[in-house]
Amino acid sequence: MSAKVYLIPNVLAENTHAAVFPATLGERIQHIRHFAVEDPKSARALLKHWGLPLQELEFYSMHVKKGDISDIMDLMAVCARGEDIGILSDAGLPAIADPGENIVLLAHKKGYQVVPLVGPGSIFLALAASGLNGEKFMFHGYLPKGEGDRIKELKRLESDSEKFGTTHIFIETPYRNNALWKNLLQTLKPATRICIASLVTAAEEFISTKEVHEWKKTAVNLDNKPTVFLVGS
Repeated sequence: MSAKVYLIPNVLAENTHAAVFPATLGERIQHIRHFAVEDPKSARALLKHWGLPLQELEFYSMHVKKGDISDIMDLMAVCARGEDIGILSDAGLPAIADPGENIVLLAHKKGYQVVPLVGPGSIFLALAASGLNGEKFMFHGYLPKGEGDRIKELKRLESDSEKFGTTHIFIETPYRNNALWKNLLQTLKPATRICIASLVTAAEEFISTKEVHEWKKTAVNLDNKPTVFLVGS
């Protein structure tokens, strides 16, 4: 029987397993012993929750360093033996704003079935809750680090949204959130809409969409809070 590659979601916020996972998820991965992970510690915490025997598990890095793909090839060797493997990121869905897509693509090339499992994805939850265009959208990951380049990119995205109705989605390293927020308010036009989706699925979750001129009247502190930003017309 051909091996399967399972894409296993992780929680976005602590102690939210019951709220964000189907009860059957643990049953579907009980048989897996080989996992591609970002960080073994985070992976162990989730797999322990699902009752997997940690002493029997093997972890492989999803990261490729200086062209070294030995871990990925070792995983493919596991599949070649007919054993299923799992891909597990630190938070949310693997291969979406997280590493893992290289393993998934290689699995497709070798003919292994890729099985995405249901779980929380902050990008899609933020988009659904934003009220912005959910039919035409684009995720950009991180915007340029340099302030000048970042401002140019924000203006470009705003112009595109005005012309085509596209919702533009991006994220930032949490400790830089407030700097990005300042750029958004200083750069975008008063009627442009911004959605903040912060601490998605956590008890402190905050999701709100306002026009720029309204946000300028609202006190916002996003420091060190995982946040998804959405801009639309």
